[in-house]
Amino acid sequence: MSEAEIYIDPVEMLDLSRRLEEILDIFNGEIAEQIEILASTTFYEEGAAKPVIDIYPQISKSIYKIAEDYTRLYAFIHYTTEKVTEKDRILAERIQNNEVQST
Repeated sequence: MSEAEIYIDPVEMLDLSRRLEEILDIFNGEIAEQIEILASTTFYEEGAAKPVIDIYPQISKSIYKIAEDYTRLYAFIHYTTEKVTEKDRILAERIQNNEVQST
């Protein structure tokens, strides 16, 4: 392979896409639900740990930011996999129809 070539293993891309989807399911299910529950509790109103409890909304935002990043990564991987698969399908059809010239 030359330096300009990019090799993408479609099986690995599909596996990565599946794993990212599983992570997103966890974020959007269990984690999001638990964050909402924790955010709505008012169990700790005063005391030494109050500063830590007060930054909880920032922690929640950071967790949601991570989920957003995973969503963007999943979308990129999914899009790339679709495009590579489509190009591969078109090339296979051209080879079957003897439309590809040998070099």
